[in-house]
Amino acid sequence: KEPIPTLVQYLDKPFVFFGHSIGGALAFEAMRLLREMYNIQPAKLIASASHPPYILEDRAKHLENIPDDELLSMFTDVNTEYLKNNGLYEVALRALKNDLAFAYSYVFNEKFELFDVPVTAVIAGKDRFLSRQDVEEWGKITKNQFTPIYMPNFEHNYIVYNMRFVIDTIYNETKNLLTTANG
Repeated sequence: KEPIPTLVQYLDKPFVFFGHSIGGALAFEAMRLLREMYNIQPAKLIASASHPPYILEDRAKHLENIPDDELLSMFTDVNTEYLKNNGLYEVALRALKNDLAFAYSYVFNEKFELFDVPVTAVIAGKDRFLSRQDVEEWGKITKNQFTPIYMPNFEHNYIVYNMRFVIDTIYNETKNLLTTANG
């Protein structure tokens, strides 16, 4: 709740939330709090390679006992030996475990009311953490339009190597919404 009052001061124009991986659940929670505290909603949510919040806790539990090398390889295509040889292994592992700490401790509020916001979910076909069915569950958080975008050759961390796709997707998914909202 703490960052929400600071965020509100920048939301005087139409805006869109984009959340990748754990960021999808963070975007969802920000949306929920903005609506609850200020009656503000984004023009759209784009969830990328992300579990919807109501199944995140369940899906994250199976990751807690996975060996570190295997865990890192699930979320990055960088060879763990490369990370070890270049002094990056502990940094990458710590960053990943910090993200996962949120997922492990996340508790979905069952009293959630559906958003009236269009939702797009990007599905990375080679993601070893998420299934296509899991990502398509994002459609259940909205009473508005749901659009899945399936990218069969993308891995979970596609956002690092396919920035052009990310920018184009955000642009294409929001250009009409933001133009319409601005009058």
